[in-house]
Amino acid sequence: MLWLQSNECFNDVAEVDETAGVWRIQSRASEGGDIPSSTDGFYSMLSGVFCALYRSSGELVVQMGDVKVKLSNNVEIAVNGPPGKRCLSLGVSGREVAKHEYALISQRIEGDPTAFAEDEDFDFGVFLSNIARNPKRQSILKGET
Repeated sequence: MLWLQSNECFNDVAEVDETAGVWRIQSRASEGGDIPSSTDGFYSMLSGVFCALYRSSGELVVQMGDVKVKLSNNVEIAVNGPPGKRCLSLGVSGREVAKHEYALISQRIEGDPTAFAEDEDFDFGVFLSNIARNPKRQSILKGET
């Protein structure tokens, strides 16, 4: 069983059964001590579609709906479009394997004094794309450094 932290709400986690290919969202508050404090990755519901990035058997896996791909140098993740109509695409070796349109549910707050906030903090698609392009961050997520 894998546990994934919600990208939007600290109280929410997803319990993922990779073998069965099923997931369910749970609340830390309602489940109490049954949820480990350390998680295997992150997830977000992008316009109703489960999208995730997690560690599995020493590899990073990206999931968009029913499509799962091990993150490698051959994987490309791109995000395009305005906040109300984003397009997230997942490609492997130059071939698109998944595509999903979604709308951002939260955005940066105008004049936000939090200097360390990044676009990826508000857009899980951008987070996925940034991780796919950064081997150092991938190593950190795998627990190698």
